Formats: sequence, C-alpha cells, structure tokens
Amino acid sequence: IRLRTDNRIREAVVSTQSTGEIEKLFQGFAAKASQFNGWYENAEEDLSELIYTSSLEECKRLHEGQSRFVETLSQIKREDFRGLLELDKKIRSFHVTVNPYTWFTMDALEDSWQNLLRLVKERDLRIEKETLRQAQN
Repeated sequence: IRLRTDNRIREAVVSTQSTGEIEKLFQGFAAKASQFNGWYENAEEDLSELIYTSSLEECKRLHEGQSRFVETLSQIKREDFRGLLELDKKIRSFHVTVNPYTWFTMDALEDSWQNLLRLVKERDLRIEKETLRQAQN
C-alpha cells in the first residue's frame, strides 16, 4: 500500500509541475503573440498607406525607409516569430492546443506574417511605380 501511495504522490507532483510549466508557456506565448500582433497591425497600416510624392527625392526617401523596414523585418522580427514557433511547439508537446490567455493561434500569426510579406512586396511595387511616374514628370 505504501508503494502505491508513494507512486501516486510522485505522479501528482509531476502532474503539478507539468501544469505549472504549461501555464508559463501559455502566458509567455500570449505575451509574445500580443506584442507581435501590435507590431504587425502598425506595420500593416504603414505598408498600406497610399504613395503620392512630388519629387524623385521623396521617392528616394520612401525607398530608403522601406529598405530599413525590410532589414528590420528580416533580422529582428523573424527571430521574434521563431520564438513564437518554439513556444507553440513546446505547448503542443503537452498535447494541449487551447491557450486560455489569448485568442491568438500560431496559424493566425503565420497568416499575419505571410500577409505582411505580401504587403511589403506590394509597397515595393507602389514605390517603384511612383518613382517611374516622378522620373517621367
């Protein structure tokens, strides 16, 4: 009887430790996902702005700003996104999928990421078209 009791106590301790670890992972994911989404919404708004300039110099500044944004995107935000992927992978290893601390899912964040990459390409094209328009004027 004592051996079974000791085993149950050990199982309860392990279960409690796992629950605490899962909670920390959920909270960490929720915080990082919220930060990522806030940044994403601002970036999406900036990338969607209409482009009208009155000189080639303004086009050049737009292009330089876009280049800086893309550089930041490729360095910092990819690392942040990879961090979210790692947290999601750890959470899934516990065979739980619903995070009680956020409505963000990795699938939704991946969709946002892909949309952002599409918006960057579209903005590049709009800047290029505006530069050509200014060069013709």
